[in-house]
Amino acid sequence: MGAFGIGPFESDSASLVLGFLEERGDQYLVEALMVVAKRASDPGMEHADCECAMAVAELIAAAAGHPSRDLPSYYSDWLQRNKLVVGRELAALTEYTVRAILRESELKEQWTEDGCLREWVARVEELLGRIGQIDLRG
Repeated sequence: MGAFGIGPFESDSASLVLGFLEERGDQYLVEALMVVAKRASDPGMEHADCECAMAVAELIAAAAGHPSRDLPSYYSDWLQRNKLVVGRELAALTEYTVRAILRESELKEQWTEDGCLREWVARVEELLGRIGQIDLRG
């Protein structure tokens, strides 16, 4: 069994995000969100895709000045090197994707089956709160 935890950076899938960022640059952020956003009405959204999208959402919140206290330093370093600008469209896509995962996904099913749904929902709602703080003027 691989890495497994309720936090957005505590899974094998999420651990791949940094490698994808190094290979593809910040375009990967949009790609990871779009994979899930395009399937938002599909209750079987892939578990691994959702984990990556949640890690990406955390990176976007951090880039906009609202980082998680759990943001690993290697992601902070990547953000400092790459100076990601979070505009209206990226913030909206991020919020839409996270809400879709929260509404219905294999990831949500996992936390329901494991008896950790309440804790997971609290973490996701906290992330949504930080995404909601992104300044979209301009």
